[in-house]
Amino acid sequence: MDTVGQDDILTLGVSILKIIGEGNRHNEDKFIYIFRLINVCMLVWNLVIMLGSVTYAKNGSVYIKIMESAITCSHTLLKYICFIYYKSDIEILLENLKYFWKTSDVAEVNRKAKIAYRYVSIGQRMYFVGGLIVMLIYYTKPWLQDGERFVFETWPISNSTIVETFTLLSQYYFFLVCIPIIVGFDALYLAYTFRVIMQLKLLRYAFEHIAPEDNVKKFYGCVKHHQLLLGVFDRMRKVYFWMLLLHYVITLVTGCTHLYIVLIA
Repeated sequence: MDTVGQDDILTLGVSILKIIGEGNRHNEDKFIYIFRLINVCMLVWNLVIMLGSVTYAKNGSVYIKIMESAITCSHTLLKYICFIYYKSDIEILLENLKYFWKTSDVAEVNRKAKIAYRYVSIGQRMYFVGGLIVMLIYYTKPWLQDGERFVFETWPISNSTIVETFTLLSQYYFFLVCIPIIVGFDALYLAYTFRVIMQLKLLRYAFEHIAPEDNVKKFYGCVKHHQLLLGVFDRMRKVYFWMLLLHYVITLVTGCTHLYIVLIA
């Protein structure tokens, strides 16, 4: 991921992922595997506690809140596992950036790229700030709401003070991992997608402006760049297909649970 420049729209996504130690190549630091194992164990612990709390649900509203928390936790866990599994492919996608054409070579495309990149950058920052706000809201829940001992709607499997304390700490830790995973992964996808879109515009412009007197070398360069983009598309589909499908399903389920809570209220 070192191929991303400091002024690139991909910088924010990579920087956020560095918070959880995923900004460098996966084979450079062996301690990252221990850190990943700790993160996965903490996420699984939270998920088990949430699912185990279903039996303590007093009414439908509490049950829905517990399941909503479990869905959020499973979303983070699955996205983290997918990121670890496909990290080498993501690194290859970022390596391909050095073969991308510069938008500054074509004034028309460069103007559109600057506008698009500006909105992407703004959207990324708003997404990140929104995630931090949500994290702070959840963090203050046990302090501001009477009778709430935990961040999520959960009941510990034991009345032990040690278990309850560990459960609360694991839920706080959950958000420290959740925000970089969700926001970093999505920000990286959004930025890379727009970079590819601009490459398509450049390629289209190059094909449309090939004159009869142009040599074969220029046409061959366009074909070669087209083949590069086809490889990028195949790798993006491999990396992001299941994650996007999971995101749509989770959004649908979460929306339905919110609608149910509103209707029964």
